Amino acid sequence: MRKVFDTIPMQGTVVIGEGEMDEAPMLYIGEELGTGSGPLVDVAVDPLEGTNIVAQGTWNALTVIAIADRTKLLHAPDMYMKKIAVGPEAVGKVDISKSTKENLEAVAKAKGKAIEDVVAIVLDRERHQPLIQEIRDAGARIKLISDGDVAAAINTAFDYTGVDILFGTGGAPEGVLAAVALKCLGEKFKDSLFRRMRKNSNAAITWELQI
Repeated sequence: MRKVFDTIPMQGTVVIGEGEMDEAPMLYIGEELGTGSGPLVDVAVDPLEGTNIVAQGTWNALTVIAIADRTKLLHAPDMYMKKIAVGPEAVGKVDISKSTKENLEAVAKAKGKAIEDVVAIVLDRERHQPLIQEIRDAGARIKLISDGDVAAAINTAFDYTGVDILFGTGGAPEGVLAAVALKCLGEKFKDSLFRRMRKNSNAAITWELQI
């Protein structure tokens, strides 16, 4: 990746990288990429989004690169982000500050479905047990995934995937990458409820992803 980046006429800075977490030899946050001429850009990269997915031979692992004008990508290392993503029919209908049931009802109404036919995709994590119970209590269906919430967020944009909404709390870098992917589909991206919350020196972010 680095060799290819350094052939591109740009002045790039890595704002999301893999170096810190995986002790990779390159692509650290703050690293400069490109030929040194051309536009000023921020670079977010995840060489393998879904390491466990590949190791287990399952689906939806991705290699992800996102590039945007300088300062346009959130620098969000080592944070968790509360996420909600929906497809085009539900743009403006969900609100990350509302309850799980309210958001499921809003998606059902927007898509002309009974709530029993709405499918919510959630990472299968212990921290999500209360969320999973809320979805079940609301009467909606659940698709649990072991990893890969970038692909899961993208899936909300396409009817053939059968996924209507993504809920959960996960890595902020993956949230940023998912937001870029949704924006690249040519629809709308919304982060109106962006805020940081400090707790025990760890930052958490709440972010609403819509297209």
